[in-house]
Amino acid sequence: PAPALTPARTITPALPASPPAAAAGMDSFILEAVFINDVWDYHLAMPYSRVNEDAACDAAIGACMAALGRMTSDEAADGQAAAAADGSRATRMAALRVGERAALRDTARWLTQERALNEGKEYYQARRLRELNLDRPVSEDEVIPSY
Repeated sequence: PAPALTPARTITPALPASPPAAAAGMDSFILEAVFINDVWDYHLAMPYSRVNEDAACDAAIGACMAALGRMTSDEAADGQAAAAADGSRATRMAALRVGERAALRDTARWLTQERALNEGKEYYQARRLRELNLDRPVSEDEVIPSY
């Protein structure tokens, strides 16, 4: 059995391109980052909406499953050939395919676990309001009358 994977609380730096690639709809407000020097670390590598995080995970899981589906060799035969460990090119290639299948499955499993954590993540809007100290009730002396 594969070892248990421990999902992170945020998308790890290994997968930072997925959230921007899945940006759509209301996630377009992330353009504030154009005016800030730390665009990548602060805005694009951190979660900015639940819908976006779900879409990014789903896209990466889909890519893993598609890659598994494109593998044409017989999995059981590859396992037997890899176990031979005779050093031949065919054995090394079979071992490579066994490893690739395992990596794709583990990645898809990790992403599925990561996706399940999306509900507990702090997203862009809440993070910005908190950092600007705007996630609190407004006091009367802060209200500017409109005329």
